[in-house]
Amino acid sequence: MSTDISYREKQKRYQSLVRQAWEKYQQGDNSQMASLLEQSLEYTPYLRAETVSDWITWFAQFSTKKHKDIDLLSDLTEWNQVVTYAITSQKVAFTQFTKKTTILFAGHDLRFVMPLIEYYGDRCEVLVDKWKGANKHDKALSNKLLEQADIIVCEWCVGNAVWYSQYKKPSQKMFIRLHKFELFTEYPAQVEWKSVNGIIFIAPKMRETALDKFDIKTNCHLIYNCIHTHKFDLAKKDGCKYNLGFLGYLPKTKRLDLAIEILLKLRNKNSNYKLFVKGKHPSELNWIWQNKGERDYYNPLLKRIESEELKGYVFFEGYGQDVPEWFQNIGYVLSVSDVEGSHQAVAEGMSSGAIPMISGGFYHNYGASSIYPEQYCHQSVDDIVEKIEDLNQDDSLRKKLQNEVKNFAQNNFDASIIFSQWDALILNQSSFSDRQFKSLSINTSKVLLYGDVNLNIIDGSSIWLTSLINTLNIETNFKITVLLKASLSKKVVIDSIDNIQRVEIIDPFEQPTLLSVFEDRSQLTMQDTIKCILKLDSVRQFDRILIRGNESVNYLEGQSSVLKKCILYGIYNNVVPEKLSTLNECKAIAVQTPQLQEHYVNQGIKSEKMFILPPMIKDVSFRQVSFERQGYSLVYSGKLSSGYNSLEILKAFKDRLADKKNYTLHFIVGKIMRSDTPAYIKELKRLLNSNEDQRIKIYYHLSRDEVGKIIQKCDVGISWRSSSLDSSLELSTKLLEYSSLGKPVILNRNFINESLYGKDYPLYANTEDEFCQKVELAFSNEDIFQKASRTVFVKSQDYMFSRVCEKIRTFFTKDG
Repeated sequence: MSTDISYREKQKRYQSLVRQAWEKYQQGDNSQMASLLEQSLEYTPYLRAETVSDWITWFAQFSTKKHKDIDLLSDLTEWNQVVTYAITSQKVAFTQFTKKTTILFAGHDLRFVMPLIEYYGDRCEVLVDKWKGANKHDKALSNKLLEQADIIVCEWCVGNAVWYSQYKKPSQKMFIRLHKFELFTEYPAQVEWKSVNGIIFIAPKMRETALDKFDIKTNCHLIYNCIHTHKFDLAKKDGCKYNLGFLGYLPKTKRLDLAIEILLKLRNKNSNYKLFVKGKHPSELNWIWQNKGERDYYNPLLKRIESEELKGYVFFEGYGQDVPEWFQNIGYVLSVSDVEGSHQAVAEGMSSGAIPMISGGFYHNYGASSIYPEQYCHQSVDDIVEKIEDLNQDDSLRKKLQNEVKNFAQNNFDASIIFSQWDALILNQSSFSDRQFKSLSINTSKVLLYGDVNLNIIDGSSIWLTSLINTLNIETNFKITVLLKASLSKKVVIDSIDNIQRVEIIDPFEQPTLLSVFEDRSQLTMQDTIKCILKLDSVRQFDRILIRGNESVNYLEGQSSVLKKCILYGIYNNVVPEKLSTLNECKAIAVQTPQLQEHYVNQGIKSEKMFILPPMIKDVSFRQVSFERQGYSLVYSGKLSSGYNSLEILKAFKDRLADKKNYTLHFIVGKIMRSDTPAYIKELKRLLNSNEDQRIKIYYHLSRDEVGKIIQKCDVGISWRSSSLDSSLELSTKLLEYSSLGKPVILNRNFINESLYGKDYPLYANTEDEFCQKVELAFSNEDIFQKASRTVFVKSQDYMFSRVCEKIRTFFTKDG
């Protein structure tokens, strides 16, 4: 085929050949039909598997117009032959079977498994059951192929997986490859898992989500999508460092708008930057173009791209098989999707030497950093812009990273590696050595937690402990045991623990073998705590023991058997010279922030002993958050104390904002700090008990879930505190909870808060005047509100249970 034929001409020739093939089919000349379809493969703008789907679509459209039937198409030997050739490039006579292992690939969309089909086409007998949809197929053909198969591979865990799991023979092996969208269907719940030999995940996060949502009882394996990396190993073109690549921009969750935002911010710094977009136009896919929400997203965006602001700086190229050549012109591949499974475009870009820039929901919610190196994952588009600019100022570093990402792709995604894993798994050619999930270790780690907190009381300490349990409980190979400080009389706190059945809770006062005499029968002292831990560990042999409490170090001196596996948290002012040897003997010291880590290093603790254990908050996805203001409601939740400005907040709202009749304040009463001056507590209680301001709603004794529901209904969170706390090196968990729900927060401008939200965050307030001004600003300026809402939400992602688990799991594993 001539290489100088235009894309449009190729498309015309392809469509003409398909139409001629349909005409031959209608005339009963099936041999000529197959010949014409085979010729069309030279001009197809699609991948081979998608071309077969396109043939069926065109045949159906032609037949509908002529009132013809194509139900018998899949029964034709000639049709099956050309389909097999299209997919495997092997001309197979369906009547001539050898004694090779017969592998049947079944699914409605085979594009990601095409390299695998082609690979086995040379080595095994390959059959293809191409379904018409997720749950639509030719049952007669499926039964016919099933009879011939030794091994069944279901691509996507949808109707195909359900059907084959129900009808396969006990002698046949069956494997299912799950991507992402299946997780939002009921198909996995309908699979007969006892008939399945294994499920293959393309990313660790997909496994985690699947096992959490469905009762999947089969062997789990991680095998990435494969790439022929040598095809992408082409020389980069001059000037590519200024070219951003965006491969695949449908549907809207791919967030082409964020790619545009990155381009514009870079062009503000250097006018050489351009954006190259490759993929199908939204109008080419009916399911997108018929969706009003998708059209409403793309129409103004595409129109904007044609405006003077962007014209000549954004270049579109249609879908095709020339992706390796396209990447020659790309310096950076962008991935800013709201939702992704593994995002193959990133892996392909890395294979070419394009440096990945990952952010958005893929990073924050879908485990991008469990697939790709953390250094290429960024909190926001601003961080991406800054990183690209920095790299383009240092060509030697940029070229070094280009080689590194190429090597990473070759060592993790290359077809030779992936094929060998498949061989080992389905053909038993060697012991299977797939990549272990970071969330799954061969050996269970036994973890003991002591939080030095009464779990009958809802306060920051009890919330911290239950949050840590929920975070570690994501790791299915952690066996978690919790030692109580006080016997449980209420369940309101522990009811917030997910999968509580997987957690062993030990009440020391109901375990006579632990201690015969207690210093205090109402709750453990730290001295008794260490005695209980030593006794428990002598029997259980824990792999890791986390102890929270300032006094713990006083009773651990000389206890080397525990110290070597002990993680200390909350040591605060006990970092004194006489305790340093004990502290440096323990396995690790967990601290809340990098600033606190630096502080402890200055006190003499070895830096390699420490890791960051940040505040932990419940996972919330982008889809659950609205970044628009609903009304004029403020919310405060937390301790009542002078340090937290509890009285000052009430007075400022009641008096300074008295004229704002449409404002409301939802004031959720937490723990009252008895350490405050009696006069302060007395005035605070008086104000609460005598409140007659109908705009102020006061709540008592709420569970964490109930608090969350109230915050969700409000608009702006309050974390304005006394200046006496500005020197604190810790983050507020409540601040992060507001943020995770997309609630802009009014808070102090100080070092810690600026390190989280940046100096430009618009709602800092350090005085009563500033507090009132920022309340009015948040409610009167919609742009400010939405900017603050998005800022706090994005920043909160790093503190959600699943994200923290990824960061800390190593420190709690047996060999970590």
